[in-house]
Amino acid sequence: MIKFQDVSFRYRDTDAWVIDSLNLTIKENQKVAIIGKNGSGKSTIAKLISGLLLHELGHIYVENDQLTPENLLDIRKKIGMVFQNPENQFVGMTVKEDIAFGLENRGVKREVMLEKIVDILEQVSMLEYIDREPQHLSGGQKQRIAIASAMVLEPKILILDEATSMLDPVGRKEMMSLVETLHNRKPFTLLMITHELNEAILADRIIVIEKGKVVLDGTPRELFTHHNHALDELGFPAPYTIQLAKGLEKNGFSLEPFPLDQEELISALWKLHLKR
Repeated sequence: MIKFQDVSFRYRDTDAWVIDSLNLTIKENQKVAIIGKNGSGKSTIAKLISGLLLHELGHIYVENDQLTPENLLDIRKKIGMVFQNPENQFVGMTVKEDIAFGLENRGVKREVMLEKIVDILEQVSMLEYIDREPQHLSGGQKQRIAIASAMVLEPKILILDEATSMLDPVGRKEMMSLVETLHNRKPFTLLMITHELNEAILADRIIVIEKGKVVLDGTPRELFTHHNHALDELGFPAPYTIQLAKGLEKNGFSLEPFPLDQEELISALWKLHLKR
């Protein structure tokens, strides 16, 4: 679905490459988390995929189509994006107008448009706010509307660019649960740009970016089982549950499979208890 082939990019008036000869392939319907420190290039990758930035060297492919200035608009139709501040994405005076904006640009008939708006608002549990002004909603509600505005166009790729960074822990959990539900209903390729490992472990695959290059790439279980020290050195200490599981293993408690979240830890401890 997404392929980077020796891609390099640098901002104007600088000699430093933000993305440096990057090679990367993401499969269709895969859930991928890209993590990295501020300035590592992770958000730049998202903008390069969507054509918000144009790469200087190499080739980018979206669904096997090479991204060029000529087909940029066609590529963008395949991609939905949600940023950390949803207010920057709102264009309508009401929730309904905001979600209708993209549909109107696609020439969708009014009766079909209204059906789609109601359907997507039901999916994100925001139908009762259809006539409200987006600016007057809570942070979590704003992100639900931003997701609805992106998903109503049925993109093949959804990019969340630090989309939960302005939410509290409860809001982050609710948002990721919503995205998981939407993905289960109708799979799409999900790309999460984040620095939150609690979110990253929900992905099928975690890619760690450092200075515009891939330094680690694997499933969450692989990374936390075999590359835990490398993540620490890169400035990504494991979530508390994983630290606790590691501590238990050091003290002779063999947990299988290695738990990534609280539910898995409880299950592993219960299995261990039954064995004893």
